[in-house]
Formats: sequence, structure tokens, C-alpha cells
Amino acid sequence: MMPGTPRPAALIMLLGLMTCGTLPADDSALDRPEVMQVVSLAQWERVLEAKQPGIIVADLWASWCVSCIERFPKMVDLADRFSQRNVTFLTLNLDDPQDASGIEWSNGFLAGLGGTFGHYRLDENLTVAFEALDLMSLPVVLIHDGSGKERHRLTNDNPNQQFTEADIEAALEALLAGAEAP
Repeated sequence: MMPGTPRPAALIMLLGLMTCGTLPADDSALDRPEVMQVVSLAQWERVLEAKQPGIIVADLWASWCVSCIERFPKMVDLADRFSQRNVTFLTLNLDDPQDASGIEWSNGFLAGLGGTFGHYRLDENLTVAFEALDLMSLPVVLIHDGSGKERHRLTNDNPNQQFTEADIEAALEALLAGAEAP
């Protein structure tokens, strides 16, 4: 590939960003405490490893992804319902590290929801993050089994086949029962 030529993953990521929509910065989120722990890609992998041998649900999101924000309260509900069943919910925010207003908004949003699970923010360039995590768009929910293997990748890459909290719940129930979800 010639220098300066856009990489296919970067083009796909940009298309995904365009389909997510945009949220304006919310002044009420300013001056709120930082609620997301900042991690590199390598540190994120260590976070996932540290949560084994339980099932891990990782919700990847950003402030500019409207469908992420709309679904988030349902994730808090699922985390509460599965908390006693050896299932750990985590969030990974993919706001650009240079986007101070997006990060402030995201912190305020999380603080207002009161979710008791771990919140992380990736301190990587968005293009690097999308490529490293093999993403085309957001939202994405990754479900890892007790050995750390990714068993389910729920995305909205296909606009005609959107995932719901029922899909997440079915995948979790199947893993907890020891079977693959259909």
C-alpha cells in the first residue's frame, strides 16, 4: 500500500462513524469527576485477563454513537440482573483522546447512570483502536467465556440486523448453561 493511501479498515470505520450520529456536548457534564479508567490496548487486554475465569461482557461505545447511548441503560439493567451469576460487565469508551468535550460528556453520562461495573476509556487514536479491536462501527458488545475466548461479537454492522438486549441475554444464558447460543 502506498504511503498516504487510506487503509480499508480506516474507510470502514469512517463509514461506521457516519451511521452512528452525533450528540452535542452537554454543559451539565462539565466539572464532573473522571469515572473512566484510562487504558492502552495492552492494559485493556490485561483487564480482561484479570476478570477470568468468569464470563465477561464488554460494551464498546462512544459519546457520538446515539444507538450506544440509547442502549446503555439496558446494559446497566443486564449487569444488575447477571451480577450474582459470575458475569462481569465492563465498558470501553472509544471517544478520541483529543476530544475533551466528548470525554467530559461521557464521564457525566456514566456518573448519571450509576452503573456499578468497571468503566474504561481507551487512550488510543480512534483509527488504531478500530483496527486493533477489529471494529467496523459502534455499538459492539463482546462476550468472553471463562477461559477468555471471545464467544460472541454483537454489532450493528448490518443495519438490517440490529442486536438487542435480548440477544445479549440469550448469549449469556447459553454460556451459563454451557452451550453455544444459536
